[in-house]
Amino acid sequence: MQLALEAFCKLHRYHGAKAKRLHAYVAERDPALGALVRDYYAGGMHPGQAQAIVDHVLAPVGGRLVEWESEKVPYPDEGGDTR
Repeated sequence: MQLALEAFCKLHRYHGAKAKRLHAYVAERDPALGALVRDYYAGGMHPGQAQAIVDHVLAPVGGRLVEWESEKVPYPDEGGDTR
């Protein structure tokens, strides 16, 4: 959670907030995000709530990066075989 709030500050070019003031700063600048953070701490800190906060913070820069798996690329070893 701390990283998400720090990312919000960096994205909005605010570098003066101490850790204990981050939530107040966020709630001042973005009431919707402030409400998400308040609900996260009041509601048991569920992973889905944390994900919603991260999505909200990263939305202006295109959102979270999504990981995916692709097919394995054959890599020749010294014997010429591929795995």
